[in-house]
Amino acid sequence: MKTSGPAGPPATHDAGLFKLEGDFWTVTFEGITLHVRDSKGMHYLAHLVRHPNTPVDVRELIATVGARGVTRRKQARTPRGAKLDRERDRSAVGKRIRSAIAHLNTHHPRLGRFLSTSIRTGYECSYVTDPEHSAPLDR
Repeated sequence: MKTSGPAGPPATHDAGLFKLEGDFWTVTFEGITLHVRDSKGMHYLAHLVRHPNTPVDVRELIATVGARGVTRRKQARTPRGAKLDRERDRSAVGKRIRSAIAHLNTHHPRLGRFLSTSIRTGYECSYVTDPEHSAPLDR
């Protein structure tokens, strides 16, 4: 991961701060830019940031982002099987999002803390903005 320091005033909400460029994401927060290797967790984060305050079902999130590298399970034939599949999806998406946040936190602790408090995971995931502050990440 590459890091570059402030190059002017802190970035604003409209600055395009979560951008995929080839195999790397460019993420800017408070004037610091990170270049992070592509991962499913980064795709999930970017999708949530682009849709603030909107709960997204984990299955919809997986479908929207794409199932790159995911082995497709057969359609569950019983309600219990469907419930287990949904639980696996919830667990996998949450794990990938937390892993991406932890990786960002290693190189930019303020961004990691911000995302840890702004991103909600579960059967529905969301990026929750503080209504008293403008959202500092790109949609």
